[in-house]
Amino acid sequence: GIGAGLLFGCLPAVSRYGEEARPYAFAIAAAALATLLLLRALDEPSWTRWACYGCCLTLVGLAHFVALTIMFAHGVVVWLALRTRSDFRLLRWSAAVAGTVTVVLPLAAKGSEESSAIDWIKADGRVLRQLPAAVFGSSVVAAIVVGAAAVSVAALWLSSDRRAMTVLVTWAVVPPVFCYLTFPVLHLFLHRYLLFTLPAWTLLAAAAPGNLLRSLRWRPPGWITVSSMLIIIGAVGYLGLPGQVAARRSPVNGEPDFRAAAVVVTAGLRPGDGIAYTGTFRNGRRAFSYEMRAVVPKPRDVFLARTSQELGSYGVAECRQPAICVGDTRRIWLITTNDASADPYTGAPAPIAALLRWEFARSEVRRLSHVRVFLLTRTQT
Repeated sequence: GIGAGLLFGCLPAVSRYGEEARPYAFAIAAAALATLLLLRALDEPSWTRWACYGCCLTLVGLAHFVALTIMFAHGVVVWLALRTRSDFRLLRWSAAVAGTVTVVLPLAAKGSEESSAIDWIKADGRVLRQLPAAVFGSSVVAAIVVGAAAVSVAALWLSSDRRAMTVLVTWAVVPPVFCYLTFPVLHLFLHRYLLFTLPAWTLLAAAAPGNLLRSLRWRPPGWITVSSMLIIIGAVGYLGLPGQVAARRSPVNGEPDFRAAAVVVTAGLRPGDGIAYTGTFRNGRRAFSYEMRAVVPKPRDVFLARTSQELGSYGVAECRQPAICVGDTRRIWLITTNDASADPYTGAPAPIAALLRWEFARSEVRRLSHVRVFLLTRTQT
């Protein structure tokens, strides 16, 4: 357990997503805790323990729907426990699962209305090849951990000690397979959604030396097993350093540098300026709201009709009569995440794009990582 914890802490993906406000770290923590509570409830059944498990499983679903696929592994745990003694534990587990589904299902139904948030996800050959590196944060780290886990599984299989192996393999492997097979319907095959499988991978990998030695019918001194485990942890820690550096880079690799763009806008801002956002990759509206929180006066978001909070949605409602919304604004800062070779107005509604092209002259101010800043100056009155 200590070895798995150290190994988990060395994964670049843990650093990458542990620092974010998105729900993936919470999903990992809740999934691991729910599994522990399930084991405790099976060992010493009581309604209190089962209630704690049910509450934690509900937190898993509220953190992220995909993380609820850990119930495949939990079902295996319960099935293995009931093989030795049949009692009310199945009923109690079923009650906990039913309570979770009852609480989470309305949120899932509401979330299904936001299909545009996931319609960009792909499940082609390139995504499959890149999945291990994306989940672990490094292709080298993925190779070490998955390789050690495979050795652990093979050793447990040979030694006929297959109960823990079955649970952990189900936890690690079934969720990505399920998401891939159901992709045409659910569209949820994304590496970030599968981060909750990392504890299972690290538990298997950390146990590899001990499992291998036991399968060879050799009972070595404890220091040999510990030393072998530390070699794996050290290799992951050292070879994962490039991934750790990348996880701490600002902006994170592949993400728009909205912070630098906000600095550019702030430096050239004049009273009465407006701001607008276009692009098909990321919309900078929320990022700029944060990055320019201390700027007074702020540029007016000229095409914002209703905020996402007012709509209860991820997106916003943009102005349907752009000429009225722009009013007499003379200068507009345009923030676009389109590729450098693409039209900066791509992604904007047609009436807005037409207005900006016809009534404003465009000059590029700065080209940054995955984001460009333009200053639009009115030419038509």
